[in-house]
Order: sequence, then structure tokens, then C-alpha cells
Amino acid sequence: MNVITAAAPEIIRIPIHYKTDREVLDMAYATIPDFNPDHPRIVRIKNTLELEEMLISEVMVTEAEALDHIQFIDKPKPVEFNLDGNLI
Repeated sequence: MNVITAAAPEIIRIPIHYKTDREVLDMAYATIPDFNPDHPRIVRIKNTLELEEMLISEVMVTEAEALDHIQFIDKPKPVEFNLDGNLI
């Protein structure tokens, strides 16, 4: 866990495994310098082979609206986890 404490996950040789998506996100946030949980800049891509749809955090909407090739298909909504702590 020293790599998490040092905010340097790129130096590990064995991948870190967590039981839930919530744990993964909490640990990832801990490694981002100056991470602001009130204004996160996050993009969720379920499958990098299918980039037609992705979720972006609200603070990125203005930036995305300035791009001609971006189309919004839904309104902002909170990140949802199931009872096991995994993303829905």
C-alpha cells in the first residue's frame, strides 16, 4: 500500500485488486494530486473499444459543449453504486 500513500501507482509491479468499484475509485482519488471531490473531472468509459458513449462529470460539461463532435444524450445524474459497492 505504500504506492497508494506515495500517490505513485505507476511504479507497482503487481496490480492492486479491490473488491468493489467504490474501493477502486476511493484509492484512485487518493493518488490524484490536488483532487477536489466537490469538482471531480472524471470520464467513465465502459469499453474503450466502443467510444460512442461515455459518462463525464458535471464540471466537464462546458468543456464538452465546446466540441462539435460531442452530443449529449442524457442529463447529469449522480454516480450510482449497487448494494455491493459496484457501479451500476
